[in-house]
Amino acid sequence: MAGEKRSKQRLGEVGHLTGDDALAEAILRAIRRILRKTVEHSRNVFNETGLTVPQLLCLRLIGQDTSASDLTAAELAERIQLSSATISRILDRLDSNGLIVRSRNPADRRRVDLKLTRKGRQGLGKLPMPLQEQFLQRLQDLPERKRKALLQSLEQIVEMMGASALDVAPVLATEVGAKPSG
Repeated sequence: MAGEKRSKQRLGEVGHLTGDDALAEAILRAIRRILRKTVEHSRNVFNETGLTVPQLLCLRLIGQDTSASDLTAAELAERIQLSSATISRILDRLDSNGLIVRSRNPADRRRVDLKLTRKGRQGLGKLPMPLQEQFLQRLQDLPERKRKALLQSLEQIVEMMGASALDVAPVLATEVGAKPSG
């Protein structure tokens, strides 16, 4: 609140807000709210579980895998759309916390399968819903034309911020309390 007042005072010192200035400020505030919500969610997940959001997502995917064979790191990386190096660091942390176990597949020694430990299975039901899942549920409620318009607007913002070339995973998270990317 105090920050908002200072911001308005600075703008007021230059002159009254025009319609364009007020609209620009509203857009910047909306972007800032998205960023703050992402940081807040990441911090809350870490404080509740000791896991980063990418770790939480990996743990959930390993636990949800119902295929005949166990999930591998490469399959996990492909499904969650994170690099192999990032997945490797995440798996190291999950393994060291006793939540997963990695084992060589006896039928194919090149394959390393991922399984939840008892501790991992017990904690799985207590994990909070990731922010992007909450968002995607609400997004699906919008008509397709609104979703397309929203995407077009967001892509324009990305371009205006010079972020078009950034390669990012569809994960709404910041790294709180842990090294980046893992």
